[in-house]
Amino acid sequence: MNVRVTQEIPIVKEHRLVFNVYFFNFLNLLDEEWGGFDNIINEDLYNIESFDPNTRQIQYSVRDNFGKVRKEGNGFTVMMGLKYEF
Repeated sequence: MNVRVTQEIPIVKEHRLVFNVYFFNFLNLLDEEWGGFDNIINEDLYNIESFDPNTRQIQYSVRDNFGKVRKEGNGFTVMMGLKYEF
């Protein structure tokens, strides 16, 4: 659902300023869980710590956030505009 709020400000005779605020995907602004998308973190499974040339072994650790889902994007946009009419 999109929402537009408009306010006209008279200046002189038929001249006026028109101020607009547009909310695209307004419901996502009210509750952030409604908007955005789920993204799987693209990260390597292993973090190579070092290499032991004597034993020819790699020392590594497993990264904690491999394969976890992260919420991305907020799903809403706010745009403001000012127009002079004469």
